[in-house]
Amino acid sequence: MRVELLLPATAGVTAEVLNGPRHWGMDSIDNAPGRLEMTKSSFGGIEMFRQANVVLGPLADAGKRYVAHAVDRSTAFTFDAGRTVHELSDADGRVWVMQAWSDQVDPTLSEADLASLGSRPSLPTGWTYR
Repeated sequence: MRVELLLPATAGVTAEVLNGPRHWGMDSIDNAPGRLEMTKSSFGGIEMFRQANVVLGPLADAGKRYVAHAVDRSTAFTFDAGRTVHELSDADGRVWVMQAWSDQVDPTLSEADLASLGSRPSLPTGWTYR
């Protein structure tokens, strides 16, 4: 599944950011009911419900790689048994599970390439990919 997200400044956000296309890696997503008000908005003629709030911090830091951003949501991502899961470990030992991958940087990237992706990104000191 490909997901493209473009948030227009006219919808009350600070900036327009193309965030995709994304290819989901998990098998299901479940939201806790009532966690966020299900506000419906139209983006480019496509109606969507708000599922999360992301605090990016200063705009100068928003585009930096390998910076944690708090996401206000109550969501369970599920990977089916036997499914390969890709992880990043940061220098502090925290493990980050890949929920989606994108072909924005490399349009030829496929899901099959993810197993050997560890040699491609330039990770910060102390980070690992598996």
